Amino acid sequence: ILVVLFLTSCRVSKLIPEGDKVFLGSKISFDQSDSLSHQNLGALKTELTEVSRPLPNTTLFVKYPFKVLVHYAMLNRKSDKGIKAWIDKKLGEKPVKFNTSLLDKNKKNLNDYLKNKGYFNNSVQGNIENVGKFSNADYIIKLNQRYLIDSVLVVANNEPIGVDFKTIALKNTIGKHFDL
Repeated sequence: ILVVLFLTSCRVSKLIPEGDKVFLGSKISFDQSDSLSHQNLGALKTELTEVSRPLPNTTLFVKYPFKVLVHYAMLNRKSDKGIKAWIDKKLGEKPVKFNTSLLDKNKKNLNDYLKNKGYFNNSVQGNIENVGKFSNADYIIKLNQRYLIDSVLVVANNEPIGVDFKTIALKNTIGKHFDL
């Protein structure tokens, strides 16, 4: 308990080397039209947050990267053995760093994910918000209406498996959202 109290009394930003930025996570927001206001966008927002990379460090009390603090506090050890090495290995976590090339990859990944879910003709904009020695990725998504499947064309032969496939495909897809 004393170790935890000692470590929490330190500020994480004080231990982060100059020039480094610890990534705290991605924030997704929608720029939507009135036609989308009835849809449940909360689940989609959660899915998109899970798709974005890199995953942020583990946090305590919302945005406090406690494991990063443990890692930096135990960094000045003399060997890879001993109590400091054990604490770092068991309780610490190397900081996740974010760079601008990841922002472009994430924009493409988020757009591809939306296309796979049936949201076509979208635009994803992103920027990095730096606050002190921490950074966040903010994505603004202009979302269009999700597509529904209205017809399916199945070319199958007259063998039993072809007939069964056609029956199942038509029965289970018409009127549902496009989703790969």
